Amino acid sequence: GSLRAAKEIGGDAEKYVMHVKGLEMAADGVRASKGEALSHMISPRGADHLRPYGAIIDAFGYLEEEVGVFEHVDPLSEENKAWVKPLEEYFMATNLLGVCLFTSITLAIKAKTWAELFSSATGMECSYKDLFKISERVLNQERLFNVREGFTRKDDYLPERFSKEPAPDGPAKGCVVNQDRLLDLIYEAKGWDSQGIPTRQKLDELGL
Repeated sequence: GSLRAAKEIGGDAEKYVMHVKGLEMAADGVRASKGEALSHMISPRGADHLRPYGAIIDAFGYLEEEVGVFEHVDPLSEENKAWVKPLEEYFMATNLLGVCLFTSITLAIKAKTWAELFSSATGMECSYKDLFKISERVLNQERLFNVREGFTRKDDYLPERFSKEPAPDGPAKGCVVNQDRLLDLIYEAKGWDSQGIPTRQKLDELGL
């Protein structure tokens, strides 16, 4: 990909590669959506807009009950972005159920609806909170895999352009991303330490 090509080119080529963990970013204005910025940062496979897609909360306020967003969120603020955690769990739940993620987003299908359908199909009682807990287990296992391979907090950063170069125009003009603030918030919400490593307490809680 682009990162490997930049390393071959040498010089300062790498600073022009817009990626997280080696995966290129889509055409997202992350300085205008701090929820989307954080989504890219914590995705286990890099800048993937499907793991999760934080812009849907910043822009539309979907999934209020499950995510705990009950009022308008400021997409330009780093504060109160802990809802990215349950949103990530919602996206993982759709993957585990094998349902269409884009349909889930565009139709604003609630997680409790998926849980009801799962219960009806299998005969096993399952709430949306149960789905989220299963998803949280998977997400922590993915994180542990990355930790084993040497990934730490340093690998959760966006390119420094988004912290040092303000957005040139539009509603987010002048905005940058306070990446350390976002990571501190999400690590605390997830029960990870300051380097983004799941704590023993969190793993015990999840039965891992």
